[in-house]
Amino acid sequence: MKTLQNLIMMLMISSVACWAEGQIGHITGNAVQIRAKGANFYERLGEFSAGTEVNVLSESNGWSEIQLPPTVRLWIQEEYLDDDGMVNSDVACLYAGQSTRFSKVKVLPRGTMLNVAGVAVNKLVPVYAPKGATGWVSSSYVKLGANSDETAEVPAMPAIDLADTVQQTMENNQRVEQENDREKAE
Repeated sequence: MKTLQNLIMMLMISSVACWAEGQIGHITGNAVQIRAKGANFYERLGEFSAGTEVNVLSESNGWSEIQLPPTVRLWIQEEYLDDDGMVNSDVACLYAGQSTRFSKVKVLPRGTMLNVAGVAVNKLVPVYAPKGATGWVSSSYVKLGANSDETAEVPAMPAIDLADTVQQTMENNQRVEQENDREKAE
């Protein structure tokens, strides 16, 4: 079972590793909405104009995950922020709006410095998006490349047929166990 878990973990890591650095892309439409998650029904965090350069981190189901620009406002619970803008809790969440009912955009560790963007509302403080905070835009409005004239599209992450992989791993494990049993019997 450990072998199976290790194999699944390696597949997941390798499929994400190609996106770890990010790729430069450009927005191709006007007023392209930045969303908290990859779907139209998630909260709007801001918008991009045509030609804006973005750091594309991944792509999933027609949505590109991008590094949020530092001008995007997010919200943190007032009790988790000290007077200097430092996270004073072991874990604190940044939200897409003025309530903890909004989508969580990022989880921050203690000691993270934030730029406060205004006064608290409903016991949540507006802050500017820190490094590592991400949002989502429709991939149909993103072109990869060093300049906006390039026409490469965001590639989909490699598909992994996990069911086949699990089945093959289980069959291999059974063969190894049978071989080990035969060797013990001899």
